[in-house]
Formats: sequence, structure tokens, C-alpha cells
Amino acid sequence: MTLLIYFFAALNINLPFMFTLSALLKPCSGTEYRLLALLGLSVFITNSYLSFILLNVTEGQAFLLCLQPLAIYSIGPTVWLVVKHTLNADFRIQKPHALLYAPGALVSAGFFYTVMTGDLHPIMIPSPDSLGFYPFVLGFLYTIVFVSMAARMLLKRYQQDSQPSEGQSLRRIFLIACAGGLVVLLVSLAGLMFSNQLTIILPLMLTTLVLLGLFITDVRFPSLFQDIRDAIEKAPYRRTRLNQSVADEVGSRLTVLMEEEERFRTNDLTLARLAEEVGISTHQMSEYLNLHLGQGFARYLNGYRIRAAQKALREEPDKPVLDIALEVGFRSKSTFNSAFSTVTGTTPTAWRKQEQTPD
Repeated sequence: MTLLIYFFAALNINLPFMFTLSALLKPCSGTEYRLLALLGLSVFITNSYLSFILLNVTEGQAFLLCLQPLAIYSIGPTVWLVVKHTLNADFRIQKPHALLYAPGALVSAGFFYTVMTGDLHPIMIPSPDSLGFYPFVLGFLYTIVFVSMAARMLLKRYQQDSQPSEGQSLRRIFLIACAGGLVVLLVSLAGLMFSNQLTIILPLMLTTLVLLGLFITDVRFPSLFQDIRDAIEKAPYRRTRLNQSVADEVGSRLTVLMEEEERFRTNDLTLARLAEEVGISTHQMSEYLNLHLGQGFARYLNGYRIRAAQKALREEPDKPVLDIALEVGFRSKSTFNSAFSTVTGTTPTAWRKQEQTPD
């Protein structure tokens, strides 16, 4: 049981933290990635506090308690802003939207004051007779309202789709994520009002299931999350367009680099390096790929590598798959297999056998 508790705690602390870092370190990260980083940070703070209580770790618990309102009150507006900004190309996040985070900031400031004066005990979930109870309840209600609004927007847009499309699939995924988030929030609120122990264990268990589900889905169906990443990367460029003559020049230069010089075979090729060779900024390169070619850098690069790999698999039937993977630019066989399966729906070995089988 102790090992299971440590597993829940470690998973719920580390995964949101890594998610936050990946969003912050994303090249050319736009507003959506910054908001997703804020969402990951909020979940990280909340889960860290619950895990500290579960593991009886007292050091740093008071600080985390004071940050809880800011984290809880931030989740709802952040989800709403991400969904609103993704669905509506004309919607722009402006300074007044910062007021959505004011309630959490004020409550957190109050928590810091009451902990310092000794009026709020930092080693437990606030009980109904403590000063921190009702701000917590209001925080959950505040977030539930915003997540519900986001889910409603997604559902309305999803129902308007007349035919299946990539956008409809993405909205379905976001809608399921919002529904899962609402379940976690409602369970957390119920636990807060009726049982302190329930407040700790059930949210951690549900969050663990959600995180594991996302991880397994990403491993089993990597194209789903690549579609989401591509859609998010396209959003910052919906209002800014490259001049057509510049775009044509970029396209011509890319054709030379990728098709004639085969730069995709360089295993450390990055977006910044490719942009430098083309002679434009990293932001402009990302904009060109997402708007004019409809795909992010990773998918664009892997497309060339997979096509070259297919040619080698067909023309050199005795050559080891690992050698082909390294030749076309992949660093390992596992990475190659994953990318190949995403593009073709099968493994390199199985694809080669299909090609060798006479009709």
C-alpha cells in the first residue's frame, strides 16, 4: 500500500511538472503553449500539496497551501481561454483577461497572511470550521463554471460539424478531457465538503488514471497528439501571414535543401537550424510550415525521412532496419518504428514484407 501511495504521489508530481517544462521550452511557443504551461503548473502545485499530506511531509506544506487558491482558481479560466482561443481565430487574449486570475491571487495573499499569523493550520485540508474552507469551495465552483463553459463551447462547435474532419476529432478529444476534468473537480469538491481523506486520495487516483490514459494513448496513437500539437502550433499564425513572394522563395529553398541536398538525413536537424539555412527567422519558418504546408516541423521532417526509408526498405531488402533508420536521420530504431507506424499504420518490417509479397 505504501509503494502504491508513493507511485501515485510521484506520478502526480512529476508528470504535470514535465508537461509544464515541455510547454515552456517549446520552440516558437505561442499563447496557447504559455496557457498550457500555466495549466500544468497549477495541477503540479495542487497535486504536490495533496501528495505532501498523503506522505506526511510537513516541510514546504505551508507554502504549498498558500499557493493552492491561486492554482485552483487558475485552472478554470486557463482551460476556458485555451478553448476560446483555439476555436475562435478572431479572439485575442488581452490584459483585461488577467482579471480572471485576480480572485485566486487575492485568496492566496489572504492565505499567506493567515498562515503567518497562525490563524490557518498549514498541515491539513481546511475543514468547515476553518478560515480556509469556504475560499477552497468557492475556488472549485469558480473553476467548475469555467470548465463547464469551455465544454459547452466545444460541444456546440462539435455538433455544428456536418462531416467528420480532423478538427472534429480534435474537438472530441478536448471535450473528453474537459469532461474528465469536471469529474475530478466534482469529486474533489465532494471530498472537501464531506471527508478530508477523500479529498486527498480520490483526486490523486483519478488524476493518475487520466495521466496514465493520456500517456498510453500517446504511445498507442501518437498521431492523435501530433494533430493536437499541430493545431496549437498553427493558432499563433492565424492572424499573421508571410508575404506570398517570401513564401514562394522559402518553398523553393526548402525543396533544394530537403529533396536535392537531403538535409533531413542530419539526425540533429532542428527548426532553428533549418530556418537559418533557408535565411529566415525560426518564427517565420514555423509559420510557413504550419500555414502553407499544414503541418508542424516534426511531421514535416519525418515525412521526408519515412519516404526515404520506404525507398530503402523496398530497394535494399537485406539491409537491417536499424541501418536504414540511422541513414535517414533517426537516432534509434524505436523512434523510427514509432514515426513509421504513425505515417503508414504499420511497422517497417511488416511494411517491407508487404512490399515483397507478390500480388
